[in-house]
Amino acid sequence: FASATGGRRGGHHGRPGMDVVCVGILVADIFSSPVDAMPAAGELKLAERFLLSAGGCAVNTAACLRRLGKQVRVVGKVGRDLFGDFVVRDLERLGMDASSVKRSETHPTSGTFILNVKGEDRRYIHLMGANADLSAEDIDLDALTGARVLYVGGYLALPKLGAAGVARSARS
Repeated sequence: FASATGGRRGGHHGRPGMDVVCVGILVADIFSSPVDAMPAAGELKLAERFLLSAGGCAVNTAACLRRLGKQVRVVGKVGRDLFGDFVVRDLERLGMDASSVKRSETHPTSGTFILNVKGEDRRYIHLMGANADLSAEDIDLDALTGARVLYVGGYLALPKLGAAGVARSARS
């Protein structure tokens, strides 16, 4: 990653420095275009399209910061599956450093299906997935070196991480 002045920013062990490191929940979001009503049990409703997007606290914050021109690294965990591959590729497509995203050996990538019904609030079906497996040990301390800001999103919903694990990592 290049700095705003065009030069490389110094980081630890040759990794470029970051303005912000975003740690937390990574999700493969699947959005349905609006349907006219909720389907009844066993009924098929047709949608015009589905949209697949990387989401979650860490991703959403990092995406907004990238739009503001900040250099951002994302730290989190996805599964060893197609959705995990997609999340990592989407982060990279958006210009984020995804090199510190880990892969869970036991959980699939977290996912949320968002059903939009015309005139109503959205409905969500969520799979916690690999986010349940993210722990302080998954955070490469070199990934934090040189960052001006550490953002931790959704840590109360990350059972293996929690506030104590984040504090230990930040102090190290």
